[in-house]
Amino acid sequence: MQNFGFLLRRLRRDAVLTQEELAELTGLSTRSISDLERGVRAPRRSTEKLLTTALRLPAPAASEFTDAARSRRFAVCE
Repeated sequence: MQNFGFLLRRLRRDAVLTQEELAELTGLSTRSISDLERGVRAPRRSTEKLLTTALRLPAPAASEFTDAARSRRFAVCE
């Protein structure tokens, strides 16, 4: 399983989006996108869903993304 921040950055770039464009699509701030990609903070479930929708992830990629996000949430709580 990939690191959530690395996976988010790769998926954003694969979608040919800047951090600013992804922020606009999700309603999040550019700072939030940057923090998520750098691993400064873990995504909330609502944020995870916004990102999955904005990135238009197909089922297999969405599942990998969700697994990485949940793994990151638990790691932060420890």
